[in-house]
Amino acid sequence: MNVFITGMTGGVGGLLTRKLLSRGVNVGGLVRRDDKRSELSADIALSRGELDWLILRPSLLLDEPGSGTVSLGPAEFHGQIAREDVAETLAELLHEPRIGRRILELDTGSTPIPDAVRANVRER
Repeated sequence: MNVFITGMTGGVGGLLTRKLLSRGVNVGGLVRRDDKRSELSADIALSRGELDWLILRPSLLLDEPGSGTVSLGPAEFHGQIAREDVAETLAELLHEPRIGRRILELDTGSTPIPDAVRANVRER
């Protein structure tokens, strides 16, 4: 599997890169600018393209240990979440081939990450 990460040197991007490399995934990416307009434009261009893509929009990011439980879906309340939980959720999502071409939101919750990912699987 090949994965391209926008913002791979950031807090979540660095954690995700290490998790994916440990699973044998080929990882590439770029450093994201701190410009919300550019980020939105990139999301739109990506979603209109032919590639298989996944956009995850987490709540406010915290630098604290993850809980391993989340709330994941197409529309979630936005509170806060540990970067570690975001990276782990992304790693799980990327290894679920039935999730793609979706925008999902992520917050702290009570569902174990693997179960939250499985709950968002849809048949293509």
